[in-house]
Amino acid sequence: MAGGLCAARAVVVALVGAVWARAEQAVVFDAGSTGTRVHVITYAPAPHADMPAITHLASSKVEPGLSAFARSPDDAAATIAPLLRFAERHVAEGARTRTPLMLYGTAGMRLLSNADQRRVYASALRACEASAFSIVRSSFTTLSGSDEGFFGLLALMWLQVTATATVARPTAGILDLGGGSTQIAFPTTAEAAAAAAGEPSAGGADAAEREVRVGGADVPVFSRSHLGFGNRAALRRVEELLVERARERGALEPARAAEAPTRATDSADSVAGRMMVEHPCFHRGYSYASARALFVGTANQLECTQLVACLFECASAPCSRLGARAHERLRASARRRARSRRRQLLPLPLPLAPALPAAASTACTRMPPFVRGVAPPAGMRFFGLSAMFYIVNYLAFKQRLRDVRTPSIAELRDATAAVCALPWAAIRSAARDVFTPEHKLPQRCFDAHYMLALLVRGFGFGESSRQIVFAEKVGAGQPEWPYGAALHFILRANDRGGAHARAPSARTLAALVAALVGAGACWRWRRARAAGYAGVRSGAPIRLCRRKHSGTNSDASESDEPACAEVGADGQLVGMESRGGMRSAV
Repeated sequence: MAGGLCAARAVVVALVGAVWARAEQAVVFDAGSTGTRVHVITYAPAPHADMPAITHLASSKVEPGLSAFARSPDDAAATIAPLLRFAERHVAEGARTRTPLMLYGTAGMRLLSNADQRRVYASALRACEASAFSIVRSSFTTLSGSDEGFFGLLALMWLQVTATATVARPTAGILDLGGGSTQIAFPTTAEAAAAAAGEPSAGGADAAEREVRVGGADVPVFSRSHLGFGNRAALRRVEELLVERARERGALEPARAAEAPTRATDSADSVAGRMMVEHPCFHRGYSYASARALFVGTANQLECTQLVACLFECASAPCSRLGARAHERLRASARRRARSRRRQLLPLPLPLAPALPAAASTACTRMPPFVRGVAPPAGMRFFGLSAMFYIVNYLAFKQRLRDVRTPSIAELRDATAAVCALPWAAIRSAARDVFTPEHKLPQRCFDAHYMLALLVRGFGFGESSRQIVFAEKVGAGQPEWPYGAALHFILRANDRGGAHARAPSARTLAALVAALVGAGACWRWRRARAAGYAGVRSGAPIRLCRRKHSGTNSDASESDEPACAEVGADGQLVGMESRGGMRSAV
């Protein structure tokens, strides 16, 4: 029995050594709208046929994003440099040549012309090629929004598989809110996904049908992205609506120098030449300067709710012509991108938004819904990612929500009303949650109102719905699309059997052989030890021998030294044996 336990321990050591020996890594850069983040993903083969297991995750972020260097693309290399150093600290020098490095742009890069994109990517590529990593050159491009959503769902699946050690058909979807865009992705049927992919959608949206192979079967996935519906992009559009509405009402007043903005990055001189406009979605006592106006917070929550609703439907009176104008601006922007796409090589699959009816000049009709032809299933669980989690965590910190992970829309609405009613002085002096840095604190009130409109008017969730899980992590980490992009690359490389396919290495085989040899030696030692104990119990003498150590100090006199001894059950020496023969101890 003892020998079996020893051998079992040796086998465990063998398996651990084999996993360590086969551990691999991937490096993925996320060039987002607000910053660039590098992810270092360590993974190892698992008992699952479809995907490996994540063993470690590390990431680091710098600001601003690569899209900020459109006019000075050479500076993009400088912002990549500290992220490369971070990746090198987490990948051993000897492993870098077989570690793939990928870089994808998202919403911020989609807003640039294709020519600007190519220049920025070329600069980033030069910086990465100076490292020892295995560069995946084809990845230095802009992801379509639907691919971003699809990779996010893959990341969720990968983290769940790693946490549960089981592979099953995916049953949950994702909702991702970034600065420039928002995505939804969930498993569905092939017929529904194909029908929805061809339907028109709001704004600059793109949709696609994808498939993911799980448990030997292909699972259809619906993925749709909406450019211009991220929280920062939405704030800019609301600012435009406020200025237009104030101008139509004749309510524009020049800002006075005495009315200095309260935002730390603004100065009294920044209000010169700007109009003062009330902003219902910011706290009372807070003001900030934009390129067009000085916005002063009024915390009018009913007006704020109606205003953000204009971004999704404009049948109500407060929207009317303003919504029609905003919709037409989206169409004009999409036309420009389509023309640029025809002239350039990089793909930007952003179809035109459908034209509004002629009657829209006087009363804007409802804009096309976010999800059409395939709505999120009523019983399906969704994970709210990125800004959605940060917003809910902020509300929970301020209001102590009863259910932090799965609050209903109605509970979030009540918490938003309570927090946004507080004056800016009270918000600024109070403690902050760890996910809301100081420069993002003033916008949290707008973010919360916008997120509620997005969930209800955009995605169609009910006020009492608890389908959405707002969690920082699922298993080892947060389901971020770079993990899904890495998994997609790994699986494709394994299918092709290319340079990055994970065949057993010499290090793996050496670890297995050494561990098995050790297991055999352990087994023999335990058997010999057990036999000795049995001899003592039976009264038979035990024969003990020492090994002869060859060396420069050995000489002929060693032949007279005892080499073996026999010990009786009572512990008394029975006899000794030298190399000349056995002699009695008495």
